[in-house]
Amino acid sequence: MGLYIVAIFHFSVKNISRSDGRSAVACAAYRSGEKLKDERYGKEQDYTKKTGIEFKNIYAPENTKKELLDRETLWNTVETIETRKNSQLSREFEVAFPCELNQEQREKMLNELCGKIVERHKVVVDAVIHAPHTAGGSDDRNYHAHIMLTTRSINQQGDLDKKTREFNDNGKQEVEHWRQQFAELCNQFLEQVGSHERVDHRSYKEQGLDLEATQHEGSTITQLRRQGKDTEISLSNDAIKARNTERQLIKGLEQEILATERLVHDLEQTRENLDQEQRQKEKDQEQRSPEELTKIAYSVISQYNDAIATEAKNIASSIQKK
Repeated sequence: MGLYIVAIFHFSVKNISRSDGRSAVACAAYRSGEKLKDERYGKEQDYTKKTGIEFKNIYAPENTKKELLDRETLWNTVETIETRKNSQLSREFEVAFPCELNQEQREKMLNELCGKIVERHKVVVDAVIHAPHTAGGSDDRNYHAHIMLTTRSINQQGDLDKKTREFNDNGKQEVEHWRQQFAELCNQFLEQVGSHERVDHRSYKEQGLDLEATQHEGSTITQLRRQGKDTEISLSNDAIKARNTERQLIKGLEQEILATERLVHDLEQTRENLDQEQRQKEKDQEQRSPEELTKIAYSVISQYNDAIATEAKNIASSIQKK
């Protein structure tokens, strides 16, 4: 069994709610880098200057009405249906892709994940892949996706209808389900590209790893990072990451030492087995009678003479031809 390197795994779930002063149309416009008319608030949400949009697509059940496949219509419809002041407008999955994958592989991976979401919950999914904002200080490996899910499923007529209950009734289990699904997808694609990296959706404690968990930084702290400004949380997370890296390096060295010790032990065992076989052969020969040893000697001499005679004929034939 090969040794695999544990890679960083990121999959978070959050709600987009009106009680937080948020608009589903504005969120969709920002993530997609588009200009969308927000009918509820009577304004245009214009994020066309936003860079780093690598890929975007809307996924939905086959019978979904065509107009709901348009980003502006979809989220304005959501805003109209959700009438309460504290309405939950959308759920959002935020996922990070393994840095070993290229653009085509990231898109394929997103397609598979969103297809599974639609199949399980019968919702409409609006997903966008963002490239890292390196000019602002972001890690150049930070390719990630924002996946917005409607909180209502599509009915037989193709309209948004009843609220999905899975996340409300069994939220923890449902989130864990999708974390596991995404981890399996990551490892499937990593294996396909020949990488030894692997991800694990479980917590460090569940994995039995002596590593510290970092704090969630959120959009505000992330933006400050891009501006080169430190915060208490970002500095703390950097220190935790450094300590975790050191622990992993030490753990890796310990594993290499153990592997070397196992190899030495296996070689010594192999040599001992060969020595035993040789001693057994010598013992067997000592137990043979003089008559048996004489027969073996005559047989060896006969084989030797036959080989000489054959070689002599070959030499004579070669000389005769020349």
